[in-house]
Amino acid sequence: MVVADCEKQAPIEDAPSLRGLAVDARGAVYVAATGCRCVIKIMPDGHEEMVLRAEAPWSPTGVALKSGDIFVLEYTVINEQAHDYLPRVRKLEKGGKVTILTTFEH
Repeated sequence: MVVADCEKQAPIEDAPSLRGLAVDARGAVYVAATGCRCVIKIMPDGHEEMVLRAEAPWSPTGVALKSGDIFVLEYTVINEQAHDYLPRVRKLEKGGKVTILTTFEH
């Protein structure tokens, strides 16, 4: 799969590096493209569109759906040598509003 406007996330070399996914009632698949720092919606007809982008250094790794809203688990690499990953969860409402629900810190 090739992701349009992929902004590769270092140190991930194999972009888009697809991870978590969820399927809505209409058959659209939402997938975390970790290596491109975004969530992609794939329609049943094969049409793809980016629905959410994470700012560097965050990358999505998991996706869940509830009542038309998209919940995205994201991680960041603070120290590549120590593999110090910090998570957060964002919500993309069906109206387009994005909210950070929680961020975990050391």
